[in-house]
Amino acid sequence: MSDPTPESSEPGAVARPARVRLHVEWAVEGKVPGSSGGYGLLACSRGGLTRKSFTDIRNRYVTGTPKELPQITIGWAGGREHTRLLLIIRRWSDQTDQFGRKIAATHYFSVPYGQLEEQRVSYEGLYHALDDADLVFDEAAPERGDPLKIDVPVLDPADLAGRVDDVAAGVAATLLSEAQVCLVGGESLTPLERLRFLDVVAALLPYGMRSRLSASTWTSGTADHDIRLSFTSTVPAAAHQVAWGSEVAVPQDGQAYYEKLVEYRDHLPEVVTLLAADLELRGFTPEARRAALVRLSRFGVTPQDPADEGQVAVFHAPAAIEGALRVCGDHLESGDLTWLTRSMGYLEMVIADREGEFGPEEQAAYREIVQARRLLAGSAELHGDLRDSLRGVVLRIAYGPVLTREGLAHIAAQLEKMPIDLLSALTRLETPDPYVRLYLAGRLGGPRLPELVRRLGVDDLVRAAAEKPYDRYVVETALDELDQRGRRDQDGNLAAALQEHGHLTEAIAFAYPRGERRVRRLRELLVAAYGPRPDRMAFAKIVPLSLQPEEALLLAAAAGLFGPDWGEAFLSASVLPALRDARYSGKDVDRIRRDLRIDRDVPVATDEPAEVPHLRDRSVPSSPSPRREVPLNELPVAGTRRRSSKNPRSLELWFWVLILFGVLTMVATLLVFFRTLSDTASGMGPNGDGREPVATDIVTTGPAIGEVRSAGGPER
Repeated sequence: MSDPTPESSEPGAVARPARVRLHVEWAVEGKVPGSSGGYGLLACSRGGLTRKSFTDIRNRYVTGTPKELPQITIGWAGGREHTRLLLIIRRWSDQTDQFGRKIAATHYFSVPYGQLEEQRVSYEGLYHALDDADLVFDEAAPERGDPLKIDVPVLDPADLAGRVDDVAAGVAATLLSEAQVCLVGGESLTPLERLRFLDVVAALLPYGMRSRLSASTWTSGTADHDIRLSFTSTVPAAAHQVAWGSEVAVPQDGQAYYEKLVEYRDHLPEVVTLLAADLELRGFTPEARRAALVRLSRFGVTPQDPADEGQVAVFHAPAAIEGALRVCGDHLESGDLTWLTRSMGYLEMVIADREGEFGPEEQAAYREIVQARRLLAGSAELHGDLRDSLRGVVLRIAYGPVLTREGLAHIAAQLEKMPIDLLSALTRLETPDPYVRLYLAGRLGGPRLPELVRRLGVDDLVRAAAEKPYDRYVVETALDELDQRGRRDQDGNLAAALQEHGHLTEAIAFAYPRGERRVRRLRELLVAAYGPRPDRMAFAKIVPLSLQPEEALLLAAAAGLFGPDWGEAFLSASVLPALRDARYSGKDVDRIRRDLRIDRDVPVATDEPAEVPHLRDRSVPSSPSPRREVPLNELPVAGTRRRSSKNPRSLELWFWVLILFGVLTMVATLLVFFRTLSDTASGMGPNGDGREPVATDIVTTGPAIGEVRSAGGPER
């Protein structure tokens, strides 16, 4: 891919590739000569980018109507292994349309980023190599053109460093603040001079940031574009304006980077070389900004001689890190934000070099410093981004990369109330512990909540809610998620998990002080686990009563004594008093009683023996019970039936009534039988005179001994 042509032919000169061969895909936009149609894509090469791909690129990089041509735009396309660097050149052609107007031809060039692993190239070098390229295509097959093979000079750090000035350094640092930067007052510059300036700015950033960098030698103020850096005459409202030749007001987010560039101004060729070696794909994000600062900071700390690797270990020693944390505390207290930013840059470099790995003993010492210097509390003078950066560095060194429950407790102990931005910073650490995830999710809420809890299983949610010491946010967040999942899918896993942890009754009692809310929340959880109408087997799983055989016998006997109302009696005499003993208010107990449809009040225990109905002395008249006034809302409605409220005494009365009815029925039946027998004997006998026949052999068995009676004889 490269042509190893030595830079110098002097003896002893080290040969290195002066040019690199690149395979470039392309597309052409314009008009058909002599036509009256509009602009469109005329042709493109075959390869990874199709006609549609180039059309999307064309629509993205709309810069408006230029005042002059040529116009040069640099950009990017794709992502990861498919990332491409773009160069777009727009100039006048020698052709005209139907109305004799000149046609502007726009050439799009795409260079796969992977081809630059061995050697980097500059935008200016690409421009000179591609501007005169002959793009040949067959009109019969306009999408089957051959990709270009060009030789491009490798990036020259010394040449680029020689053109660095304060404006270029300030613009590069401002880009790291995620702002859109517009340069005004550069009308006297030629398009090539503007491109050379853009090239210098890009050289002062890590090379991998070109995978998300877009810039242009001109954009129109009326065009709706996302070009990050451009020359213009009209600045959009949200953009950061830089006057050509004037001092750049670098935002706070880019101050540390700008100061490093100024600090190393005598070593800029080495700095450009260092930044060009960083090929990691990065965008313009807070994380990328910190990584860029770490990369630049290494130039002043990392030994250039590999033999001095021991010096790196000194800089990474726990004592040096502890000293840097104390210095951050001093600068935070004094309000010296410049030196605070520099100390943070050193700590970020340490994190990058050690890949965020710190031993438990180290972190214990770091945590004491963090707490003593109140590094997580911050200062009123710290604005949002700088405060977030400080907290991110401190958390990764003292509590990362995995946030444990012990670390979370240590952080919470330092603050009366944990602010939202600190909670958000904690979510950027690894949080495999379900309790920690629910702790953060419950306090953050909003759109972050589903993201934090969706990967937790039902067992994780129940186990975390049951963990002591209980946390109200953990319990509430777990219950809300369990309720949603149970209503979507009742697969039995939730019921099994709840049975293992006592259906979270203790946790619910802690999280909900009001008795009414406790019962309702627990009922909602049971519906989620067992459905709205669980069967009898589910009741045994929800309330597992372990009765001894004698206790079971006693319960069966009591249930038989009280009849169908034994369940109501059990709730009234056992459950509701237990709720009172659990410090539920009388109002809550009465509400629960009404929810359970228990008509009678909770009985009051006395020292008198219980009265047995059938042993009561009936000689003593019983006093009539007072008449109960029935409220209007309890009166029966037409077409409805009141629930039976029978008692054992009424059941006993019905029993004896049934026995008496049976005896009377038997007696009546016997009388009818004997009367029928008597009539038959008198009217149908063999004598025909209506008299009884002579009974000579009638023997009866029973209480009396059998006798012989004569016809018409006296009856004994």
